[in-house]
Amino acid sequence: MAPFHMATFSAASCSTCIFLFIFTSASAFLELELTESLVGSTDLSTGSCKLQNKTKGIKATCSHLGLTSIPPQLPSNTITLDVSYNQIRALQNDSFEGLLELSSLSLKENHISDLEVGTFLPLKKLRSLDMTGNLLTHLQPNLFNSNQMLSNLMLFSNNFSSVPTTSLSRLPLLRNIFLGNNSIRVADFTAFSHSRTISQINFANNQISTIEASDFKPLQNHSLQSISLEDNDLHSLPARVFSHLNNINLLVLDRNALHDFNSSSFLGSMNIDSMSVRGCRIYNIVKLDNSSHDNASFPVIRSIDMSGNIIHYIPPYAFRGFNQTRTLNIQRNKITTMYEDSFCGLDSLINLDLSDNRIYSIIPGMFSCNTKLQELIISRNEIARLNIDSFRGLYALHTLNLSHNILKHIDDRQQWDNPALRNLNLSNNRFLTLHPRFFSGNLPNISVVDVSFNKISDYSPDTFNNIPSVKELYLIAEQNQYLPRVFSQMKNLITLDISHTRTEWTSLDQFTETSSLQDLRMCYNNLHHYDLFEENMTQSSLFEGLVSLKKLNLRGNDLNGLDPGVFTPLIKLYTLDLSLCHIAHLTPGVFQGLTSLKNLYLSENVIITTSAGIFKGLDYLTTLFFRNSRLQIIDKDLFARTPHLKHLYLSGNHISKVQKETFFPTNHTLRIDMSNNWFSCNCKLSWFINFLRDNDVVLIRPDQTKCYNTSFKAMIGKPITSFTPADFCRVDALLISGLSLLALTLIVSLVTAYNKRWWLNHKFFLLKLAIFGYEEMEEDFIANRHEFHLNLMYSEAEDEWVLQVMKPALEERLPHLQRVIYGDGDLPLGMFYIEAINDVIDNSFKTILLVSNQSIADPWFMTKLRLAFEHVNDTQIDKVILIFIEDIEDENLPYLVRLFLSRNKPYMQWTDDEDGQELFWAQFDKSMRANKAINNNIPL
Repeated sequence: MAPFHMATFSAASCSTCIFLFIFTSASAFLELELTESLVGSTDLSTGSCKLQNKTKGIKATCSHLGLTSIPPQLPSNTITLDVSYNQIRALQNDSFEGLLELSSLSLKENHISDLEVGTFLPLKKLRSLDMTGNLLTHLQPNLFNSNQMLSNLMLFSNNFSSVPTTSLSRLPLLRNIFLGNNSIRVADFTAFSHSRTISQINFANNQISTIEASDFKPLQNHSLQSISLEDNDLHSLPARVFSHLNNINLLVLDRNALHDFNSSSFLGSMNIDSMSVRGCRIYNIVKLDNSSHDNASFPVIRSIDMSGNIIHYIPPYAFRGFNQTRTLNIQRNKITTMYEDSFCGLDSLINLDLSDNRIYSIIPGMFSCNTKLQELIISRNEIARLNIDSFRGLYALHTLNLSHNILKHIDDRQQWDNPALRNLNLSNNRFLTLHPRFFSGNLPNISVVDVSFNKISDYSPDTFNNIPSVKELYLIAEQNQYLPRVFSQMKNLITLDISHTRTEWTSLDQFTETSSLQDLRMCYNNLHHYDLFEENMTQSSLFEGLVSLKKLNLRGNDLNGLDPGVFTPLIKLYTLDLSLCHIAHLTPGVFQGLTSLKNLYLSENVIITTSAGIFKGLDYLTTLFFRNSRLQIIDKDLFARTPHLKHLYLSGNHISKVQKETFFPTNHTLRIDMSNNWFSCNCKLSWFINFLRDNDVVLIRPDQTKCYNTSFKAMIGKPITSFTPADFCRVDALLISGLSLLALTLIVSLVTAYNKRWWLNHKFFLLKLAIFGYEEMEEDFIANRHEFHLNLMYSEAEDEWVLQVMKPALEERLPHLQRVIYGDGDLPLGMFYIEAINDVIDNSFKTILLVSNQSIADPWFMTKLRLAFEHVNDTQIDKVILIFIEDIEDENLPYLVRLFLSRNKPYMQWTDDEDGQELFWAQFDKSMRANKAINNNIPL
């Protein structure tokens, strides 16, 4: 699971979320509004169009058929018609003759440039019309005269140079109008002056260069959901330009060229819930002159998003007049300078995001005017030293995020005075230590503290004594941690994550006082079995006192040889993760005491065989992950002590058979994943095949659960579910006689061959070389054999390169790669982070790692690299390729990468040379056709 980070400020981003939701809703309106219930739908497809009988009529889908006109003889009760993505150039008066019930019509992505005036005359019930992506330049004035119910009109991506005002003004129920991506030069809203239903107006991506207050006068007294003027050519906003917008949820002005944010532009009695001016190249904030307004003209704008501009400084009283604003987002600018009174005037401010700027200091008292401030994000700046007095007076502040700065010190002579503070994020800084007085002061309600990814090597036993209320503590990826009973006073601690750190304990007596702890994560801590249990002297466990613990994650440690009794104190443990722990053998009784355990992870270990009694005491175990652990033999009584087992994952092992009479719980539905094993579909497997068919068992991924080379010839490569033992395993007297004769012949031949063995060996060897030569073993690419065709792993710094270079090239050059994982965003949901990474590595035909100077400095990327190499060792298939997207100095290459290259493993180098790129893609295409077998491991 990825490390926790403080809830980041996103209220202004929610403005964009609202707009996206509105836009998506409108785009889907044609389908959602009139498709009705699918219950009892019938496929009536005839000819080219697909017809479906819905509750209120027929849905006709005629898209992507190369049509040049509307299909004739459609059913008269058609209510939804989709003729998008065809080659229609014109519509005539009789195009929709007879379709009197039509309510939803999609004509998008055709070549329509001409509409006769009576085209839509029969469609008196038309409510939604989509003509996106055509060649329309105008609309006939009387085109919609008979369409009085039309409420949703989409005209994106046509050739309009002006708003078709005359046509639109005849639509009294028009609610949503989308004219984005045209060539409109004037923001003309006069068509909507008499409509009381207009809700969304989208003029995005046009050529509007000026707007005046009078332009919005037709919209006064309207309650609008959104107006979008983003991606136009606006260079300035006149004073009081929006004063006629009495009530609007969202005003979007993103990606214009405003340069100045002039507060006077927003004066007036308007009421705007969210306003966005992102990416407008704003350089200056021009504050109000005291003499130019009165309190009555102050606007009500609750949320302002100014992210992605080039603001360098915030002048005093920059936002005077915005006293109703609750959310201000100024992230991703270039702010270096702020003043003590920069934010004065924002009397109602609750959320402030200053992340991703160049701020190097916070002046004491800077936020003294913002006494209602609850969430303050100053992450990803250049703050080296912090004065705690900067936050004095913020008694409502509940979230403070200072992550990703260069903090080394906080003046420990000062004390916190933030009684409402709950979340404090100091991760990804440069702290070397935390002084015992670090958290002194008034912090009675602090519940989440994150100091992960610093350089702290040791803690005082008193470090957290002043904040006993903490419920979540994150100390991920620090230096070697020395933890001398630092959690002894944290009686309210519920979640503790100290993963990815080499941890040293003074004794096993660490958690005896943390009786409330429910989630403990110690992944990749270089722990050994003797760090968890003292067998000889005290018989004590590190987990003594954890009587409330429900989740324990020990993934990625070296825990082979775990002693019985180590988990005995964990009577309420619900989930235990021992994946990637180099476990080769499990001692019976090792899980003793885990009477509440339901989920057990043993994947990616080296357990070859099992024995009865391993799971003794796990009476309530419901889910067992035993993936990719080299398992060859399942003891037939292994699951006799787990009567409630419902989910069993044994994929990616070396199982070739299941012993007869192996016990599986059958008192409920059992889901088993045994894909990617080495099943021998012969008579010895007959009983298991019959068991699967005769019981309430669901075989997960049956198409990847196949018969291996040792199966009957007719079954090799086929799913085991297609194996019918009765067709192969009948008793045959002639066969028995033939086998006896064959056995006798074989014995005589073996005796002869034994006497001439050296001569025969030599001759056969020469004959083999002469005829066949030497051929490397390969695993060919077969699309349906792998859940994922390609797994791309990279750090966040390579997102842009992947989107601009890799993804378009894959779609164009290698269209057969349909299932591609593009980084962390495509990882399967519902898993821990590392588990999800292992899952896509295991189930991908090929894994590609993009190596750059940024990625080799990313600990998570190096973790992915190691996991990928371990998978190569486990599978003995060379299915990992490194792609260097930039030059890296040899001395900067991590040891593991150099070791990989020294073993002649495949790698590729991206180049800016066009001919070199053609060679790169040719090599990439060839590498995606097969995986070679290997005969040497990568030492890890």
